[in-house]
Amino acid sequence: MVSHMTQIISDDNEIGKIIDQLTTTIQSNGGYLHPDITIQCQKKQLSLHTKNGMAINGYAIIIPHACLMPIDEFQWGLDDSDDITIQSASPKVTPLQREITDLVVELFNRTDKITQFRQTCLDLKATRNYKLIETMYSARPMDLEDFKKKQNKNEQEVLLEGLFQTRYYYLFKSPETTIQDRERVIIPIIDLMNHHIKGEITLNSVLQAETANDCPPYLCIKCSPVPGSDECCHNYGVRDAYELFVGYQYIDRNADFLRSVPLTVDLGDTGSMEIFSNITDPGYPRHTLPPELVDLHFFIPPLNVTESGVIQLGYIYIPGQYAPYSMRRVLALSLQQLNSSLSPQQLERKVLMTERQILRKNLDFFYNLKRLVQGTSPCPEDAYFFKLVNELADMLINRIQNYRFFKEAMQE
Repeated sequence: MVSHMTQIISDDNEIGKIIDQLTTTIQSNGGYLHPDITIQCQKKQLSLHTKNGMAINGYAIIIPHACLMPIDEFQWGLDDSDDITIQSASPKVTPLQREITDLVVELFNRTDKITQFRQTCLDLKATRNYKLIETMYSARPMDLEDFKKKQNKNEQEVLLEGLFQTRYYYLFKSPETTIQDRERVIIPIIDLMNHHIKGEITLNSVLQAETANDCPPYLCIKCSPVPGSDECCHNYGVRDAYELFVGYQYIDRNADFLRSVPLTVDLGDTGSMEIFSNITDPGYPRHTLPPELVDLHFFIPPLNVTESGVIQLGYIYIPGQYAPYSMRRVLALSLQQLNSSLSPQQLERKVLMTERQILRKNLDFFYNLKRLVQGTSPCPEDAYFFKLVNELADMLINRIQNYRFFKEAMQE
């Protein structure tokens, strides 16, 4: 079906009608969708495109605050068909918010969101495969902590919280809004977008209000299609394929870098290096970087040297084709922080020794992950998940082995 207000191309008429009703409701209440935006549904997979892959100048989508879906203002449930149900709503929920939420939930149910999520939800799989899931989370310690806190939740809570975790957005209603007062919302239309590492989207976290006092606040979005495509995609930030699988349960083949698993490197008489795989802290202060290192951007992690001679890195990336020298440059910077008296020859040897240990320990982790998968006979409902984990491990082993200096680094 095709809507004359917003172009909707859907191979399922009922899903097309829901999308049409949702976009019409938003636009009837002050929202805006650029006329070049097209929403597609193919085999229950939703996506957002532009006509002929053209970039959109100015705002592509404007969503009034009143049309956002405040997920914490509802009590949620699941029925026997894995359909999401609304048990109750807070008195703060307006009729328009309820109408929008009903439509979004109906869209979730028509596209089998819970049924699909059930196939790949790590926390749910842990009930039968705890060792495997604990191992997977151990590569991201902060995720491991969160995982252990969820062990007392029932299946319904795990599924609903897990699904919403992959979809909500933190909204700050004003510059004065604190972290404690921020609101978790699902943003209609934007929720339809897929992720791509080259996705270009600007989405304001502080609502923009019009100058007129009687105008409601808006969330204004700019987006452009991924190069070489007509699809507009969200960009979840600097996340490698492993983190996207653990957090969002799908395999992303577009990010060709890999964030190292946590590990300790023996630096011999120089001391040791600890890598934490933590991206929540800011990286190395940019204003202190020499000009020749400024281009490293996110590759440079938070650094700390302890009194006992340990250099601590918040993370390290094993790069792909983009910035292939970045890991070596970051290691050189880090080792110089630990011992500034190293000669160029000594520094080069230390970089190679450190690089070798990082590559080997990451390979060991993913080979061990494969052994865990292949050494288990999963029940039928877990077979697809095991297939994906094995595929992910193979892909990341290949990523490491395709590192530009892999052969050189692995030579003793």
